[in-house]
Amino acid sequence: YDANLDVEFVGTFDGRGNAIYNMTTSDREGSNRGLLGNSLGATGVVKNVAFVNAKHSGNGGFIATNGAGAIKNVYIQIDIEYSEAKVTSILATYTFGVFSTENVLVEYMNPLPTDAKSGYALGQLYHGYAKHQGLYVIGADKVAGQIEDLGGGLKDEFAAYMSYGDFLNA
Repeated sequence: YDANLDVEFVGTFDGRGNAIYNMTTSDREGSNRGLLGNSLGATGVVKNVAFVNAKHSGNGGFIATNGAGAIKNVYIQIDIEYSEAKVTSILATYTFGVFSTENVLVEYMNPLPTDAKSGYALGQLYHGYAKHQGLYVIGADKVAGQIEDLGGGLKDEFAAYMSYGDFLNA
């Protein structure tokens, strides 16, 4: 599978409760395409998997650069190589369609700087439009680089905590 192809992943990546250890994504010809390539398509789903001791560098998202599908029951423990020159994220950098999350925890091994321009779990989150139920981040001051309230009727549940202690005491 060539992750640099500009195709949408429209299937289901089901980890069946397993963990993937030490996965690394990095620049390849200047553009990171993530685990599933450029796009998690509208019918694409990533579910029931943990990524432990993962590392992400380069541009784009660790899972996918563009996201329209769903991410469910996923844990990501990650070391992100932060740089102001790179546009990067964990789940998806650019979201479109009705991208949703459910029971997702992103834990940064090294906290993201509070003045970071990118590197968040999501590059964009449209509050009230796409449903986010139980999207939590440990080690960053917010879940997305850009959060826009579109005033939709969907109730979202997401939060960011700078430390594991803050998360446990919430």
